[in-house]
Amino acid sequence: MEFLLTGPVQVGKTTVLTKALAARPLSLGGFTTRWAGDELRLRLLHDGTERTVARRTEQGAVAIPHAFDQAAAELRPGAVTLLDELGFLEARSPAFTAAVLALMDRSPLVVAVVRQRADCPFWAHFAGRSALLLSVTEASRDSLPIHLIRLLDKAVGS
Repeated sequence: MEFLLTGPVQVGKTTVLTKALAARPLSLGGFTTRWAGDELRLRLLHDGTERTVARRTEQGAVAIPHAFDQAAAELRPGAVTLLDELGFLEARSPAFTAAVLALMDRSPLVVAVVRQRADCPFWAHFAGRSALLLSVTEASRDSLPIHLIRLLDKAVGS
C-alpha cells in the first residue's frame, strides 16, 4: 500500500508526516531529506547514516549524483518505508531512482512525499500504481496528521 503526500513547496508536507509518525512507534525504512544551510542532507532511516546529496548555488540546487548513487546501494525497507522527499534532484542518479522504485515494490507500506511540480520526474513512476494521494494545503495540513494516523493504523493492522 502506498500513500503520497503532495502539495506546494513549504506547505507542510513533512510536518504532516512527522506529526503522524510521532504518534505511532513504527519500524522505519527509507530516507528523509532536509536542508542544512546550503547542503541537502539525506538520512537513511534504518541506521541514521547521513550524506550530502545536493548543494545550493547561485544557479539553484545542484545534485551530487555519486552521493545519490551511494545512498541507492544502502536503502532498506521498514514496516513503514518513508520517501521524504522525491523531487527532481534524484533524477540525476538513475541508480537512486531505480533503487527507490525497487524499494517501493518490496515494501509493505510506503509513505512518500512527492514534490508538486511539473519538473518532478517521479510523477510518471506513480502513474500506474494504486497509491492514495493526500493533498497538503494550508487548509488541510492541521487535520491531515490524524487522517494519516488512521490510514496507517488500518494498513498496519491489516
